[in-house]
Amino acid sequence: MLLTKSRSRGRLELLRIPYPPPREESRASAAMSRRFRPFLRGLLALALLAGAPAFAQSAAIASTNPATLDYGNLRTAWIAVNLTGATYENAADTSHFALNTTIPGLTVNRLWFNGGRTGAILYLLWDRSDFNAAATIGVTIAAAATTHSEALTTGTVAVSPVRWVNVSAKTVALAEGGSAGSYTVALASQP
Repeated sequence: MLLTKSRSRGRLELLRIPYPPPREESRASAAMSRRFRPFLRGLLALALLAGAPAFAQSAAIASTNPATLDYGNLRTAWIAVNLTGATYENAADTSHFALNTTIPGLTVNRLWFNGGRTGAILYLLWDRSDFNAAATIGVTIAAAATTHSEALTTGTVAVSPVRWVNVSAKTVALAEGGSAGSYTVALASQP
């Protein structure tokens, strides 16, 4: 808007000048945009045909609780899995998450998603099956669980087979008529 002085009355009057620029310029920029759309679509199609994803999508284990997983704390542990370039679908459930591990009896019990649905916490369930070697846990997320068109796989975290067993001294008494000799007593830990 612009103020001008009126010649006939000697007072200031408001002269209206349209802003943004006249419609002709808007039409010209729209025409330019329409000319470049097919070009941009072609570039995107070429990138997709070449096998390059339009956006990089990945999954990663962000943290675990407790920070160091071992035989003694695995039953109450959880794993946080974050997505980059994708989000979790509303229908995602435990069947969409596969644990890549050699630990027998370890499964995903339940899930929790953050508000933006880019992070999930997988609560583990373990039946305490024995394992005696160091192991790792990784996660594969089914394509149906995310906005990505393919399954995503995380890296791995280490799990130590170390376990602590409380053993108390036991006295073994032989029944009457038992013979003298050496005996082996097997101790079993209670989970």
